[in-house]
Amino acid sequence: MLTSQSDVRRSDISILSGAYFTFFAIVGLMVPYLSVYLDRLGYDSQSIGELLAMIATMRIIGPSLWSAIADKTGRHILVARFGSLCALLCLVSLFWLESRIGRLIALAGFNLFWTAVLPQVEVITLRKLAVIPGMYGKVRSAGSLGFIVISTLAGVAIADYGANAFVAIGVFLSVLLMANLCLVAQPTAKQQQQHQEANSDAPFWSLALVGLVTCSFLIQTSHGAYYSFFILHMVDLGYSEFAAGWLVALGVVAEIVLFWKIGTLFSRFRLLTLFQLALVLTCIRWLLMAGWPDVWPILIGSLLLHAASFGVIHACSMRWLHRNIASEHHSKAQALYSGTGFGAGSVAGPAVVAPLWQQGAGAMESYLVCAGIAALAIVVFRLTISSSSMAE
Repeated sequence: MLTSQSDVRRSDISILSGAYFTFFAIVGLMVPYLSVYLDRLGYDSQSIGELLAMIATMRIIGPSLWSAIADKTGRHILVARFGSLCALLCLVSLFWLESRIGRLIALAGFNLFWTAVLPQVEVITLRKLAVIPGMYGKVRSAGSLGFIVISTLAGVAIADYGANAFVAIGVFLSVLLMANLCLVAQPTAKQQQQHQEANSDAPFWSLALVGLVTCSFLIQTSHGAYYSFFILHMVDLGYSEFAAGWLVALGVVAEIVLFWKIGTLFSRFRLLTLFQLALVLTCIRWLLMAGWPDVWPILIGSLLLHAASFGVIHACSMRWLHRNIASEHHSKAQALYSGTGFGAGSVAGPAVVAPLWQQGAGAMESYLVCAGIAALAIVVFRLTISSSSMAE
């Protein structure tokens, strides 16, 4: 019997790792190359900006919509499969849609349905792997690997084969994601209750939860200059676009290593201690970028701190949510974290730094503002999460 359970656990790990790999491979396609795809179709910069803003809006409202359905029905995996299938159909339609309004609706639909996937996968993964310390980070690292692989290779394919290569890669990855989701089983009742006994009567809303989401929003916002202008900044400093792309990949490699080691860190340090340290390191990261981006050892150090500014903060947030939110509200909590933290933060970040950047002349000021936003997250953490009596 023990052997059977072990075998199932290994298969769960493989399937969930595949789901993360393909989901974030799609992120690695969409984030860097959607604007390239639209440019090749003849869209001007204003049209591209308007479309990207609309897509970001879908990423804010979508998670709450789908997670409300998932929490009400308790069928998280069915919601994820439905969203994945509809997102796939929206991408396929781009092969023959020629009108701008048609493409806009298809891309908006893709992003709306696509947001149904990740919160549900996070809930299922945390429940299934709760009994295996540190395994969540290792499974989640597959997503970072998928991002690196596709963000590195997709540019070559699009350069050689044109705009349709973008759609073809997206469809291929979406089919793989759908296949993985079809293999994922809904957690058993025992898995759903794991680590939830002490918190089953806790209310959903709390000061600590508001603080966690606010910290997530502020930290994501603080990445605005990095996510929007890092490659352009490196080119201004004399790096090639290829070299700048590999510098970005270096940060993701550091993130992967962190996810593999996070279980060890959790066993040695208090959760909130790690969380607060990561917030401080995020602030330091942007100060380094503001002052010494042309000193390559400092630049490399700031990139390696991506392990803290994203990896540690995300892993700590997932662990905190799983331990402090009742199981019937897990999907809602994931949607709040994803939609408000990452969705709204990804909109606010570029909006804050864009007026300051001034074709690179305002790079220092932009990163100083980002450091200030990260410092504000530390204040919020101290006033809400670290002073809370909720469990770590």
